[in-house]
Amino acid sequence: MHDRNCPVSREAVLSIVAVTRNLPIEHKGDDFIPLYALNPDDNDRPRKEDAEILNIIRESKDGRGLAFWFAGLNRFLGDVRPQDFLAVNPEQVLATARDEISVVQHG
Repeated sequence: MHDRNCPVSREAVLSIVAVTRNLPIEHKGDDFIPLYALNPDDNDRPRKEDAEILNIIRESKDGRGLAFWFAGLNRFLGDVRPQDFLAVNPEQVLATARDEISVVQHG
């Protein structure tokens, strides 16, 4: 069984970054890859939607704002946190990101 709380090795991080360069969340000059963005069913590789979700949300939020967006309850997802919904339905989180940015831009 894979322990989702154990640190990811540097080699794994470099491999992940090579696959999806837009995945890391930057905060105070450091890059972070959230464990919830990695797919345990695919050797902890990022889901294809992850980078797109991050790019959309980055239009209106910095690294800290991204972290809060993923960790906060989201009304578009029925008050479920996006980070919890990623494993179940990453396409819905992507649609939610698009909807939320649309509301920010037009609201």
